[in-house]
Amino acid sequence: MRTISPCEIFRTISALKETGVAILLVEHDMGLVMGASDRITVLNFGTVITTDSPEAIRNDPRVIEAYLGHSSARDQVNRTDDTPSDSSSAGDPDHPSHPDTTEEA
Repeated sequence: MRTISPCEIFRTISALKETGVAILLVEHDMGLVMGASDRITVLNFGTVITTDSPEAIRNDPRVIEAYLGHSSARDQVNRTDDTPSDSSSAGDPDHPSHPDTTEEA
């Protein structure tokens, strides 16, 4: 079986979105989710926390607390700079959030 990279998935989703097709993406690769989505619904143990834009989701203290813990939520809310709190994929050119591979969706 051929492995499909997140970048290929991102390009496919972007092409489908241009045709007006709605897509339900269930994924844990947050770079892919944030880059490919117009709206995101976040669940915690099966309960919806919020539905909003990727930017709002990224900064929502309830989401941060649910996925990173209480101290991380407090630290994220208190941040005063624009430095991303998770840059683990920043140097990966095959990652959908990499500046050289992200297409406007």
